[in-house]
Amino acid sequence: MKNLVFGVNQVKYPQKGKKPGLDLGLVAIWNEYGTRLAPPRPAFRMGLESSIKKNEKLIQAQLKNITQRILTGRSAEIDKSLTVLLTQIGRTAKKETQDIIKMGSTTANAPSTVKRKGFNHPLVETELLLKNVAYEVTE
Repeated sequence: MKNLVFGVNQVKYPQKGKKPGLDLGLVAIWNEYGTRLAPPRPAFRMGLESSIKKNEKLIQAQLKNITQRILTGRSAEIDKSLTVLLTQIGRTAKKETQDIIKMGSTTANAPSTVKRKGFNHPLVETELLLKNVAYEVTE
């Protein structure tokens, strides 16, 4: 069965004077769901939801295609349809998520964070998260 894996590449988030750095995946989770000290910034969920909406017609067409292949005994062709569908959803989700991060379409930074950083644009201080949004279609 095909799966869409959507998130971030496995890289280390740099930390000043500390080694090793944190996994970027942890940083993404903390940003996505929030922490005790920071509000949620659900860029990944927003990006995936937007992708599903933008690809609604493709999803419907591919599901119809898959159903027809099952009913006509051409089940060997189902993997191809699923790969096409999941690749398009993943590609669009990646772009939508990156656009959400770039536009700052999530919760604003706290005034103390703006003062420390010198700007109010959540999730882009190092651009590491932005550059590592990723997807993969797997078995």
